Parts: sequence; structure tokens; C-alpha cells
Amino acid sequence: MNILILSCLDGINEPECMRDSLIARGVPSEAIMLDVKGFRTILSVIRANQVYGLKSFTIISQRFHNERALYQAEHLGLDVKDLQAFNARSPFSEMAVMIYVREYFARVKMFWDLWTSDETSDTHK
Repeated sequence: MNILILSCLDGINEPECMRDSLIARGVPSEAIMLDVKGFRTILSVIRANQVYGLKSFTIISQRFHNERALYQAEHLGLDVKDLQAFNARSPFSEMAVMIYVREYFARVKMFWDLWTSDETSDTHK
């Protein structure tokens, strides 16, 4: 693994927390990039390919994010030669129910977006 792109919404400290945790575990800081424009799962995948120029990469997230990302990348025909996913542990707390409800609507939105819009339009902003 040459570089890690940590992606999340701007203003949410999730990427910074992930970066700090990785550095504490010995990952060199120069091998970590923060992508604060990852507003949605598919935008993170598109940006990895089109903004950062990656042709081969691994997505590490919960299974439901990975399933959507892989499907969308294939559907959009991204110029990727090797895209794979590693499933992190799924949430199992009391709040997990809300996560799975959110995922249901995220999948509905994913299909709506794929059928009606151009998801790649604001990836370079």
C-alpha cells in the first residue's frame, strides 16, 4: 500500500481522527492524504480515480458502503483496472438500526442518481 486517502465530509473530524490513529500505529504521515470532498461514497471513488489519478485501489469501509461503491464504479465505467474492497466490522450497537435504515435510503438514492444524473459533475471542486 503506497498511499491512504481518508475521505469524509469537510468540517467533520473523521478523517483527522483516522489519520491520527494511523500515525499512532506507525503509518508515515506523508503516506496519508485527506480528501474532505468525499460527500458521498461514490464521490470518494470517482475522486480517487479522476482527481488523484488512481487506477488500482482498495476501499476499506463497512460492507454496505463497499457494495454501493463497487456497483457504482462499474456502472459509471471508471478507468480503473483493479478495484477491490475490504469489509470493516459492521456496526452492532443500538444505533446500528439507524445506520441500516439510512443505508436503505442511500441505495434508493444511488439508483435514482445513476438513472437520472451525472454524479461526476462536481468531483473536481
